[in-house]
Amino acid sequence: DCFPQLFYLVAAAVFSLGPGAILVRFGLDEPLLRTAGIAIGFMLSFPIIVLSQLEIGSPFGLVSFRIVQSLIKCPFSWLVFYIETGILIAICALVAYFAEHTHILFTFLFTPLFVMSILLYGRLLGRLGWVLAHRMEVEAD
Repeated sequence: DCFPQLFYLVAAAVFSLGPGAILVRFGLDEPLLRTAGIAIGFMLSFPIIVLSQLEIGSPFGLVSFRIVQSLIKCPFSWLVFYIETGILIAICALVAYFAEHTHILFTFLFTPLFVMSILLYGRLLGRLGWVLAHRMEVEAD
């Protein structure tokens, strides 16, 4: 019953790897920089692609003009979302680094934090979509 909605997220995740991979092709030779380039490209493009898919109504819709237009008309909402997401990712990266360099048991202890982070990211993305829909609707009237 929920697999059609899951396909939206899987397709968005696959399509979001593209900008990071293109960024890496332009000369990042060190593996850590490649990983960071792909992660940054993914972080920046995933919300745009997911919201575009939902606005278009198709999992194969990559970019919606209305979502790109909202980047210009509602920059503060996007900026707050990216700051909140960056803080969330930084906390998870710090915890993952700590878990990697300490005992393996910490990996199991921090698993609920990662699950909570995924749920919080979905909540933030949903709130961004709601705010954009409300603001773009008001401006259309």
